[in-house]
Amino acid sequence: MVAAVAAAVFLLTAQRGPAWQDSGIFQWRMHTFDPSGSLGLALAHPLLIILGRCVSVIPLGAEVWRYNAISALAAAVATANLSILVRRLVPKVPVAAYFAAGAFGLAHTVWWLATITKATHSWPL
Repeated sequence: MVAAVAAAVFLLTAQRGPAWQDSGIFQWRMHTFDPSGSLGLALAHPLLIILGRCVSVIPLGAEVWRYNAISALAAAVATANLSILVRRLVPKVPVAAYFAAGAFGLAHTVWWLATITKATHSWPL
């Protein structure tokens, strides 16, 4: 239930157009299928690129939106995992899991990163 609600929120608010900076680079790398990247394997995130290439063949929405949907679904899974963790840690207060998931999923950073193509990394200086 938590994963479905989070996925709906994140997918409905996902960016529909091309991104810029590192998100745009990942979108371009998915579009051109460049899993290795030019900055080495540590910054390549090949699984993200491969998943992006896989969803690019699904005829649903704009291609760029489908790339962003990967981040949305991953964030929905993370939100659901947090809910499960809180449910196990506080079994006598099951509503705490929903509050924790809601607070996490609607936090600005989580929500923003869930709605754009993103692989967490740092660019070399």
